[in-house]
Amino acid sequence: MEVITIARPKKKGLDYFPHDCDATTDPKLESSILRFGAKAYAFYFVHLEYCYRSEELSIDVSATEMGQEMREVIQQKLHISEIEYDSILRSLLRHGAFDSKYYEKTGKLTSNGIKTRAATVLKKREKSSYDYVNRVSAAETAQKPDVSDAETGAETPQSKAKQSKANESKENSTSGGADAPAPVKHKRGQFGWVKLSDDEYSRLIDEFGKNTAEHYINYVDESAEQTGNKNKWQNWNLTVRKV
Repeated sequence: MEVITIARPKKKGLDYFPHDCDATTDPKLESSILRFGAKAYAFYFVHLEYCYRSEELSIDVSATEMGQEMREVIQQKLHISEIEYDSILRSLLRHGAFDSKYYEKTGKLTSNGIKTRAATVLKKREKSSYDYVNRVSAAETAQKPDVSDAETGAETPQSKAKQSKANESKENSTSGGADAPAPVKHKRGQFGWVKLSDDEYSRLIDEFGKNTAEHYINYVDESAEQTGNKNKWQNWNLTVRKV
């Protein structure tokens, strides 16, 4: 039997980045902050946010149409003029907050610090993804039917009893008893792809905590929305747990 693993969407960029407590006294920022005030401080960290969420860990503020649009977006966010933008940018480049050589060559902002911090997170993410694929493969391999029984198709009293017990156990586990109605599944997540019964949802919270359980649910929900559920997920409780 071919083992099919559930593909996880490749995440781009970072969800968060470290913010040093001594940022205002960092020599790379201090001069710009003293000269331009809070605008320089906000300028720096807004650009960091764009850098870290980018797959290339940089932000395009070049003279191209795309770069100019990005500049205008940030100017409006910070309520600064084009002249103020250029002045603050030159100051930060001069003091090494961003890589000036890379900017001159590409029109994009980044720095060695950004790449170094991101590398740590990306390395952990890669390992987590690798471990996930291995866990799913092992789980699905363990669920493969006995090949010899399948090939022979032999039906013995023992196999009949075993199958009867398996069917009874499955029926009871899914319905809560012979006469009990199937549990109602409620839509979870922003897009409503994930459907869990109250019991399944409660057990997820008990095992992982509410914040973590919600994070797993939202991840699966967003993945299904992005792909139109191309993986054909149906057992949402199991899918969330595999995350």
